[in-house]
Amino acid sequence: MDTKNIAIGLVIGILVGAVGIYVVDMSRFSQLNKQIKSLEDLTDSQQEIIDTQEAAILIVDTLRAEVNASRELIKDYEDYKESADALIEKLTEDYNILNILCAQRTYRLEEALTQLNKYDPEYEPGTEFSFVYGDLSFEDWWKINGGSFEEWWSRVYG
Repeated sequence: MDTKNIAIGLVIGILVGAVGIYVVDMSRFSQLNKQIKSLEDLTDSQQEIIDTQEAAILIVDTLRAEVNASRELIKDYEDYKESADALIEKLTEDYNILNILCAQRTYRLEEALTQLNKYDPEYEPGTEFSFVYGDLSFEDWWKINGGSFEEWWSRVYG
């Protein structure tokens, strides 16, 4: 019986030890289960953050593409503006040359018509040459009174 008692004692000891280990480890298992649940929640929240960041990256990429397209449009506009400014400058220069030529031609015609009045008293010139131009040459008069055609016309015939 001694062997039997030893065997029973051993089985009881093993069972008590197993129950003790189970009870001690149960709190560890519970704690490990809580940590697993916490890690799963953290993983879910991290995935939400990653999804939000990916959406933000897509928005940033879209905005970057729009900015680049806008920069291209601005560059095209600036090129167009420079071209238009050069054309306007050239047209203004041509317009001023035409103003001077027209005024100079009218000056000569008015001067000739004023001389014609001396020879044909019935002819009346359209303007009083000496009143408009005085004793100035055309170049001197233009330096003082030159401008757009409309301004010049109003001074001569206005």
